[in-house]
Amino acid sequence: MAGAVRAQSSMALQLTIVLGVRNQAALEQLLADQQNPASPRYHQWLTPGEFSSRFGPTDKQVESVIEWLRGEGFEVTSVNRIGRTIAAKGDVGRAEGAFSTTLMSAGASFANTTDPVIPAEFDGLIISIMGLDNMHAVVPAGLHRVPPAQPQSSAQRKSETLALADVTGSSPENAPQMPAVTYGGSTAFGPIDVETFYDETPLLTGGNTGSPSPDCIALDEDSDYLASAVTLYDSTFGLTPAALTNVYPDGGSPGTNGDETETQLDIDYAHATAPGTPLHMYIAGSLYDAISQSVTDGTCGAISISFIFCGASSSFYTGLDTLFAQASTQGQSVFIATGDWGAAGLQYSNGSCVTGTVRNASEMASSPHVTAVGGTTFAPQFNISGNDTSVVGVEPGGIESAWDASGGGASTIFAKPTWQTGPGVPADSARDIPDVAMMAWAPYVFIGADSGGTPIIQCCWGGTSLASPLWAGYSRELAEASGSTRLGLLNPTIYGIASAGVADYGIEDVVNGSNTYNDVTGYTAGPGYDQATGWGSVNMNEFAAAFSSATNPSPTPTSSSSATPSRTPTPTSTATSTRTATPTATRTATATASATRTATSTATASSTRTATSTATATSTATPTSTITATATTTPTATATRTSTPTATSTATGTATQTATATATATATGAASPTPTATATSTATATVTATPTATSTPLPAALQFTPATMKFGKVATGQTSSVETVTLSTPQKKKAGAITLQGWIATGDFSVSQESTTCFPDMVLSPGQSCTIGLVFQPTVTGARSGKLTIEDNASNNQQVIKLKGTGE
Repeated sequence: MAGAVRAQSSMALQLTIVLGVRNQAALEQLLADQQNPASPRYHQWLTPGEFSSRFGPTDKQVESVIEWLRGEGFEVTSVNRIGRTIAAKGDVGRAEGAFSTTLMSAGASFANTTDPVIPAEFDGLIISIMGLDNMHAVVPAGLHRVPPAQPQSSAQRKSETLALADVTGSSPENAPQMPAVTYGGSTAFGPIDVETFYDETPLLTGGNTGSPSPDCIALDEDSDYLASAVTLYDSTFGLTPAALTNVYPDGGSPGTNGDETETQLDIDYAHATAPGTPLHMYIAGSLYDAISQSVTDGTCGAISISFIFCGASSSFYTGLDTLFAQASTQGQSVFIATGDWGAAGLQYSNGSCVTGTVRNASEMASSPHVTAVGGTTFAPQFNISGNDTSVVGVEPGGIESAWDASGGGASTIFAKPTWQTGPGVPADSARDIPDVAMMAWAPYVFIGADSGGTPIIQCCWGGTSLASPLWAGYSRELAEASGSTRLGLLNPTIYGIASAGVADYGIEDVVNGSNTYNDVTGYTAGPGYDQATGWGSVNMNEFAAAFSSATNPSPTPTSSSSATPSRTPTPTSTATSTRTATPTATRTATATASATRTATSTATASSTRTATSTATATSTATPTSTITATATTTPTATATRTSTPTATSTATGTATQTATATATATATGAASPTPTATATSTATATVTATPTATSTPLPAALQFTPATMKFGKVATGQTSSVETVTLSTPQKKKAGAITLQGWIATGDFSVSQESTTCFPDMVLSPGQSCTIGLVFQPTVTGARSGKLTIEDNASNNQQVIKLKGTGE
C-alpha cells in the first residue's frame, strides 16, 4: 500500500475465525467411496448433523478457541458450530498481540504485513482468520452493462466492475448481428431456444423437468431481487411459474444493490433448465454467509455460485474448500462460474477487483470439490419465426467456440485431484479449470429485470454467470434421469465419460477459440480437455443417458456364495459370457461374471464399430480392470474362469450350483466406458467352484441403554448436564462385530463430543461398549422431545432412543 502507516491500535476489528475439519484422511476416503460404485458407501450421503459429528471440531475444541480469544481480550459475539465459525470483535492492538503480526493502513485500506501466528495447539483447527485486512473483494463472475463496439468479441470491453454483459445499445450497430427471438425490438435466445440448441427438449417432453420438491437448487447471492420480474419472465416465455424461497442467513434481507441483475439471471436460467425444481435463494450481505448457509442447511441438491473473489488469502480459499467438501459428502453438486476475464482473471487494486495483467484462475472455482463452469459462444440458425433450429455440435450453427472471456487456468493453491485425468489435461500437478462450459456470450439471452421497481424483459445478457445456473439446473435433470435426487460432485463421472470418447456420450468438445484477454496470453481450445472450456458443453439428452448409465452400473457379483449342504461332492457351473457391445458410459470398466440360475446359455454381442472381433473378457479380483476387444477374422469369444470361493455356511458340506455369467462393465473411481467392437459370438464360460464351508458370524443386535433419556427441567437458553447412552455388542459366541456408522440428535438435544467415546466406523467386538453423551438446550418453555438415531450394520439397525426434557 502506497503511503501506508502503522494502523492505530484502537481501530476496531470484526474477526471471523474459521475452524477446520478433523479426521481428514477419513473424509477423503469417504468422498472417494461415495463416488465409487464398487463401494458399499456409494451415494450414501451424510446429513449436515452427521458431517458435523464425524468431521466437525468437537465441543471441547470449539470451547478452547473461544477461551483463548477471550483471554486475548476479544469479545466473542457469536458461535456457529455447524458452520465452523466464531465471530469476535476487538481492536488492532489486541489483534497484533494475539496473532504476532503488524497491521498497516492507507486511507480506508488496512492489512496485516505477515501471516497471523496461532498457538501450536490450534494448528489445523484454526484454518482461516477473516477481518485482519480489507484488501479483498467479491464481484459477480460476469461483466457490467457496457455495450461493446463489436458484439461478437469481448476484447474491447472496458470498465468491468459489476455483473454480466448487456450488449443492447441505442444504436443499431450495437445490436446482436443475428436474428433470434425478438422482443421489444431486441433479439436474443429465449429459454425455448436454449432447450432446442442443447437438445434438452426430449428430456422435458419426456417428463424430466428436474428433481421435484423437496429437492431444490440453491443460488448464493449478495443482493435481493424483484420477484415480479421473475413472474414476468415466466409468463412471457410460457414457463411454469418458478417456486421461489428466500433464505436470509444474516437474519434479514440486505436489500437490492448493483448485483441484483445477477440474482435475476441466476433465477431465470436455473429455472429454465429445471422448471420442475424449486429454487432457494440464499441472500446475504456477506457472500461467504450465503455460501455457508446453503451448505450447512443441506437442503438443496445443487448449488450455483456466479461470483469471484479477488485479493483473498490462500487460507480463505482452503477454508471455503472445507464447505465444498462438506457439500459433496451431503450429495450436493456445486457449480461455480470461472469468471469473464479470460486467462487474466481478476486482481485486487485500490478497493476493487480489476482485470489481471498476468494469468489468474478463480481460486474459488478451483476447489477440487466443485464443478467449474466456463463459457462458449456460437452463431445459431433460425427459422422464419425467429426460433432456433440449430443443435449443439451440428452444422450449421451448432458449433461452439471458446469465448475469449471464459475464465480458466491452473490453481496456485489446490493440487490436481485424482479424478482430473484424460486427454488434454495438463501434467502440471495443479487443479485446472474449467471442467465444463456452456453458452456465455452471443447469441445472448433475455432476462426479467428490475427497472426502478417495474418489471421488464431485458436483452441481451451473457457471461459465465449464465453458464453456471444453466449447469446447476441441468444437474437436476441428470439426477432425475439417474433415479437419485443427490449426485454429489459430478466431476469424477464427467471426466470418466469424457475420457472414454466425447463424441460417443453427448459431450460436445469445443476445439476453436482461446481465452486470451487483456493482452494476457490464454489457453487455446482443442481436442479433449483444455483450460478455456474444459471438456466443452453437452447435448443434454445424450449426456443424460450416458451419465445415468455411469451412475447406475450393472451390479458386480462375486464368486462367494452361501453353501447349501448337498451330497454332490463337486459343484460345477456351465455359463455363457455375454458381452454388450453398445457403448455404455461407465467408470473404469471391470469384466465380472454375473451369476444367474441357468445351466447353459448362448449370447450374441453386437456393435456398430467393426464387423468381426474376438472379445476376451478379463476378470480380476480388483474393481479396476479393462475389457479388451481384439479384432480377428473369427467372430468367436470364449471366456473361461476358475475360482475357489469361500462359501459362508453354518453347516459343512458341498454345494451344487449352475450359473450364467455375464461380463459387464462396472464403475469405479474414474469413469472410463469402453465401447466394444462388433461381434456375433457364442461364448462358453466354465466356472469351477470348490466352496469351503466356514462359519462367519453375522452382526448381532446392537444393545443400547437407556431406551429413553430424560433430562428433567432446564431453563431456556441454558445447557443441561450430560446424560449418556451406552452402546454394546452382546457377549455371545456366534455374535459378530458391529460397525457404527454415525448418529444424529434432533430437537433441542445435541451430542456432547467430549463425553462421547463412540466414533463413526468404530468396530464393537462382542462384549465391547462405548458411550454417546447428550445435552438438552431448550429454546422455548414447555415439554420438549427429540430422538437420537444411530446407524450401523447391526441386525436391528437403525436404533432410535427417545429424548425428553422440559424448558422453563
